[in-house]
Amino acid sequence: MYFLQAAAIAEDPKLLLVVTRGAYDASRANFDAAVSLWGLVRSARIEMPRVIIKALDVNVTATNQEVAKAENDIQIQLILFER
Repeated sequence: MYFLQAAAIAEDPKLLLVVTRGAYDASRANFDAAVSLWGLVRSARIEMPRVIIKALDVNVTATNQEVAKAENDIQIQLILFER
């Protein structure tokens, strides 16, 4: 919640990227707080239109390098979108 509050009061917010691991993995026996976090992010997108909020869910077994690549891919998509 604090990261959303900080983004809301920032003078010039650009991008808020929320990364979870396995939030939408159907093979997991139960879901955790990450699923709730995605719901919070969806609501924040509506309430904070001046902030670009992206959510990324990676595989539970993803390495740090794979997570970094996924984050980089999202930033590249945003750059192409802004053109």
